Amino acid sequence: PRFGNYLKVAVRNLVRYRYMSSINVIGFALGLSVIVLAGEYLNYQLTADRQVPHADRVYRVIREYRSQVYANLGFPSFYQSTVGDQMALATEFEQLPEVEEVAQFVVANAAIMGREFFAEANGKRLAEQKVLFTNTPEGFQEIFGWQVIEGSMQGNLKGQVLITRSTARKYFGDDWSGQTIGKAFSVGDEDYLVKAVIEDVPDNAHFDFNIAAMADSIPYTWGAY
Repeated sequence: PRFGNYLKVAVRNLVRYRYMSSINVIGFALGLSVIVLAGEYLNYQLTADRQVPHADRVYRVIREYRSQVYANLGFPSFYQSTVGDQMALATEFEQLPEVEEVAQFVVANAAIMGREFFAEANGKRLAEQKVLFTNTPEGFQEIFGWQVIEGSMQGNLKGQVLITRSTARKYFGDDWSGQTIGKAFSVGDEDYLVKAVIEDVPDNAHFDFNIAAMADSIPYTWGAY
């Protein structure tokens, strides 16, 4: 068959000009790898936060101070802010007719001054990173629409925590399902109850967390998103 002849000629040329053939094959493989990696990178970047419902209508508010743009809103006091001080910012935005929902939160990889966060549940006390604190849990759920796989985001949310699937497995074991909702879960010095387990937050989400604590006020911070 004609294809068989072409194949034999191709093999002979590869053997006869093995060095040049090797260079061509390696160059082709490297070029193809670069194209694939570039495509994956672009897809990773362009799909960031696409899991958020109505992502095209969700905005992050920033402020400008002394010609520097900060990605957060400052509270009146650096070291402590009352519940009313913090909520005044959210209320101000809620009163704008164009605004449908407001959420205020902070993501922290460590407590202020570099101290680690420790979380405790089911007899396990572990150092944690990617802890989120929000004082507007209803808006937080309404805007981001976290996919709940166990529990509920209905009813009273203050004093509760959301944990991801991987976090539930870490603290409650592989048979975590049915063993987590309503259980005690402490973050730092505060005690919470597990309200819901959600799917793991995608790596390319702008705000990534493993634990979301729904508190009366946001601790450990000079500002919030």
